[in-house]
Amino acid sequence: IIETAKALQEQTTDTLSLPRSTKVNQVIQQRLGKLSKKARDILRIAAIANPNFNLELAQVILELHPTALIEANEELEGMGILKKARFVHDLLYEAVLESISQPTRVLLHNRMAEYFETLNANLGLIANHRFEGGQQGLAVKTWLEAAKYYQERGLPEASIEMLERVYQHSEDSIIRLEALSQLALTYYSAGRWSECQKAAGTLAKVSPDPLIQARAYAALAVSSTELGNYEAGNRAVNQAMTLLKQIEQETDLMELIE
Repeated sequence: IIETAKALQEQTTDTLSLPRSTKVNQVIQQRLGKLSKKARDILRIAAIANPNFNLELAQVILELHPTALIEANEELEGMGILKKARFVHDLLYEAVLESISQPTRVLLHNRMAEYFETLNANLGLIANHRFEGGQQGLAVKTWLEAAKYYQERGLPEASIEMLERVYQHSEDSIIRLEALSQLALTYYSAGRWSECQKAAGTLAKVSPDPLIQARAYAALAVSSTELGNYEAGNRAVNQAMTLLKQIEQETDLMELIE
């Protein structure tokens, strides 16, 4: 146990990998049990915010006087738990995170969302905290805002990440359909052909709008062709052209997805 404790204190996450054995858990719990209440409160915030934790965040949420904050941080560093506002080992981080009750998690996530909003921080980060804080509708709205923000700045991969979360977590069928439509086009612009093919194929089946269906088939045609499935590509072209004729829309197929 002494050797394990020493290793946990002296090594970093990059150089040490230990299983969560009973002995290791005992060492960790003994160490955490010696902390003051303020230090334990800071650790909970550090675990929830990881890797975006900083001492200012803890000070704002806990409404700590700067002196009290410094003392608690020195205590945590002195006990070998935090170093430069980071857990010195993943096992310590995991143990603290597991000890946080669900009501406390919800409260902290919402407080963090409010804090990061005051800083005009990353919209995706704010949305993630809102979601974990039980505010699903607000999280979905913020993910959509983030997706638009990233798309306008030529960051399709970041936009895709936000849209995927909307599609996965929204309970509104209209919003999910719009997210799927944007995903198909963004996969297309990013050259992610397999995902584009899948999203466009689903969109073509579920959308009630003929123009959106035609756009989906156009994306499906290109992605199928890029993947070497020329038969499916030609079939999708014909389906898109048929839909455009039905709605009397004279539009080049590529204009639908560019």
